Order: sequence, then structure tokens, then C-alpha cells
Amino acid sequence: MQKFISSSISKNFEQAVSIAKDLGCNLEISRFAPNLDDIDTTLIKRIEAMKKALFNFKGETSLHGFLFDLSVVSLDPLIRDISIKRFQQSLDAAKYLGAKTVVYHTGFNAFLNHSMYQLMFKEKFIAFWKTFVKQFEYTGITAVIENVQEKTPDFILDVIKEVNSPNLKISLDIGHVNIHSKVPVVEWIQTYNKHLYHMHLHNNYGKDDSHNTLLKGTINVQEVFNTIKDLKLNPKMVFEIFEKEELKESLQFFDECFKTEIKK
Repeated sequence: MQKFISSSISKNFEQAVSIAKDLGCNLEISRFAPNLDDIDTTLIKRIEAMKKALFNFKGETSLHGFLFDLSVVSLDPLIRDISIKRFQQSLDAAKYLGAKTVVYHTGFNAFLNHSMYQLMFKEKFIAFWKTFVKQFEYTGITAVIENVQEKTPDFILDVIKEVNSPNLKISLDIGHVNIHSKVPVVEWIQTYNKHLYHMHLHNNYGKDDSHNTLLKGTINVQEVFNTIKDLKLNPKMVFEIFEKEELKESLQFFDECFKTEIKK
């Protein structure tokens, strides 16, 4: 089972790469555009610097795409256009950096609790991905859709089934489930089952997206791992824990839970 750390472990990308090497982990490139104020003038330079930092990195890389304030199915055409542009830039960056996976949020707004909105959103989101996923199929990169405000696993699973592409799969963020859903994490895993390709691991107390160590929060992580083992799943495990000692503690806990040789 592959283990990744997030590059958000350090504000310095080169140092994040070094930490991944030291821990024997793969790397997920996160927040590759931390300052959106100047993103359209600095993005190319930022990505080129990352490419240089990754030159001697032997592990696998994934990339977390743009995420702030985006909706590729917005009713406002300007918001929709810039969102699609950011999705495309995320894929282009992944291709340049050699990342094998790109993580996207849905942009779903759970506060718009209206059946017509939810139906419209799903239909348009499926239509978008039926077209966009063709680029992933051509390049061999896998796109994964991550839950944020979704209250149940059904929406993302429906999208994956309707698009029906080997290059579009599911990412489960267990911390987001703990905040936004009344459905236990293990039920999300059981529902997703073979479609679960990628996970974000961290813990919290159900209120803030605090990205704690796996041992600090109200998620029963042992039960989560037992469910994965029982279903014989093999998702990419991304530790979205941004304090180094807590990250080490969580990696050790993970290894003890699985108690098998774990691939880099």
C-alpha cells in the first residue's frame, strides 16, 4: 500500500521533498499556488522550481489541483470559465511534473439544500467530466474526486459510475467526512468499495478541519483501517498532517495497524 505525505508539511517545497525522502514516502504536491493574488504571473515559475526540486526524487507524485472558490458548473459563466481554466492548469501541471494522480474537489455547496440545485449540479458535473476525463485517458493520469461538504457518499459515487472511465476514481477525505457528514467514515468506505482509489488521512474533533495526527480526534482510525483490510482495498494513502512529529507518529501507527511490508 503506497504512502504519501503532503508537500504542505513545509512551506519550502524543496524541504518537503527532502522530508518525503527521509520518511521513505511518496509525495502529494499540495497548494502549489499558495498566493492566488499573483498566480497568473508566477505559476509557470513555481512549477518549474518544483520540477527542479523533484529531479532526484524516486517516489511517486500526485498533485492536488486548484481548490479555492471553484465551480466548473456554476450558473455564472465567468466563474465557470475560470474554474475550468484552473482545472486544466492543474492537469497541465501534473503532466509537466510527472504526477500520476490529480485530486479535484466538486465545488458542491451543501448549504444550498434545494433538490433542483442538487439535481442540476449533478447533471452538469457529470457532463463536464465525460468530456474532461478524455484528456486523462489520453495521458494515462488518474483524476480523483474528493469529498468536502458532501453529506453522503452517493453523489460522488453516482458521478464515477455515470462517467464510467478507468481514469476517474474516488478520493476519500476522512477528516471532511467527520465534519460534514453524519454517515460514519466506515460506511463511506463500504459504499465506495472498489471505486476507492485514494485517501486523505488526518483526524479532528468534528468541528474544525484541523488536520491532526491520526491519534488526536473523534475518528476511529483503527476501525477505518480494519474496514479497508476487510474489503481488501488498496488505496493510495496520503497523510495530510502538517506537523512533522505528528506525521511521524501517524505513519508509525499506520504501519502498526497493517503490520505487513508496505510498499513505498
